[in-house]
Amino acid sequence: MIGRNETVEREFEELNNIDRDTLIEKMTAEIRTLGEMFGLSDVDIAEKSGMDERQLSAVIKGETKMKWSEYLALLFLFWRNEKSRKVIEEKGLFPVELKRAMSVNRTLHEVNTQPVYQSGRTVK
Repeated sequence: MIGRNETVEREFEELNNIDRDTLIEKMTAEIRTLGEMFGLSDVDIAEKSGMDERQLSAVIKGETKMKWSEYLALLFLFWRNEKSRKVIEEKGLFPVELKRAMSVNRTLHEVNTQPVYQSGRTVK
């Protein structure tokens, strides 16, 4: 039986092996299509994802490469919409290794945010 720590280590190793450049290229090609599914303009996409408008414009035009953090912000923005989620799945923009790693992070976060009781009071 694989222990929890071994599972976490394996899943983070998978995450490190993800071809980020390919995912970023695919997301760059799909930004406008995904935004249209939400009814979002480029300005709206930038605002909702936390990206600078000029940076987003430069990414879309191919003038600069998207950062991994921007990719993740866009992924989670578009993942909220059922139609765009389908495109994300079809295009392979949210690989199972990344999903697994995000699930691991959420589980660890939940464990670490349980209230702690000290001196008769609850401390977060």
